[in-house]
Amino acid sequence: MARWVIFLCIVAVVVWRDSSFCFGQIISEEVLRKLVLQKFELMQRKSLDSLSKLLHPEARYIHSNGWIQKKSELIEDVRVQKLVLTRVQVDSLKAWGENKTLCVMGWGTFEGFSQQQPFQVRLLFTETYHRKGRRWLLLCRQALRI
Repeated sequence: MARWVIFLCIVAVVVWRDSSFCFGQIISEEVLRKLVLQKFELMQRKSLDSLSKLLHPEARYIHSNGWIQKKSELIEDVRVQKLVLTRVQVDSLKAWGENKTLCVMGWGTFEGFSQQQPFQVRLLFTETYHRKGRRWLLLCRQALRI
């Protein structure tokens, strides 16, 4: 009996430590929406430290016009207001993935300024997140103007 208790405790610790054991347990639709919107909110508020923690060290942010930014470039451009988001309206999100990878596809309307020029654009975007420990980090984002 004691052996079974020890065995079950070891299994529980392994599953708890790597909670990506089952995709269905990883993330609910509400948590997913919060994760995606959090990035846009942090950009709007210029919360650069928090934004940096949400982005994977090798993150790539690909805009609908083909502009590609690394993590450091995106953060710097938000800081100096080269890229300013004033309003984001996400209309739909769908997600799929397994283990430590999560793909998100969404539609939305984005408003703001790029290099001091105003824009309002409807986009289809895809984001890929990687789970590191207990956190999801944005690895890549790509947008398509529709």
